[in-house]
Amino acid sequence: MIERFLPGLDALLAEPLDTHSVSVAFPGDMDPHEREGRYGVFLDAELRIAGLGTCGGGTLIETLDDAGQWRPACAILDVDLVDLERGLAFCRDELASLGCSVGTLIQYDDREDRWDGATWHCSEPRSFDEDMLPYRDN
Repeated sequence: MIERFLPGLDALLAEPLDTHSVSVAFPGDMDPHEREGRYGVFLDAELRIAGLGTCGGGTLIETLDDAGQWRPACAILDVDLVDLERGLAFCRDELASLGCSVGTLIQYDDREDRWDGATWHCSEPRSFDEDMLPYRDN
């Protein structure tokens, strides 16, 4: 019965092949299920419908504090965009409408876009590179 609704949806469900890897970093301690429920499922659906990419998965980045204790630094959401410029603009609008927190970063190449709670500051130099941090990946 449901098959009658599926024609044409295959393209929306397929994973795009030629994409730009983008990371969205939400500051602080955010559980992976919360990250996915608040942002991931909505951003993935909207990106697919717009034909701009997909998102899903990610990680919680923990860093060592001065006392040598592991503390949550940020939650990362992985995004794959087929058109970087259009996809970034789309993600900025969507994340703001979903109520992303101050300090949210969209990182791509050696640049990032930073949300200050009212506006996006675009194409700034990266403030951190998750691959260069002494971190514990959860």
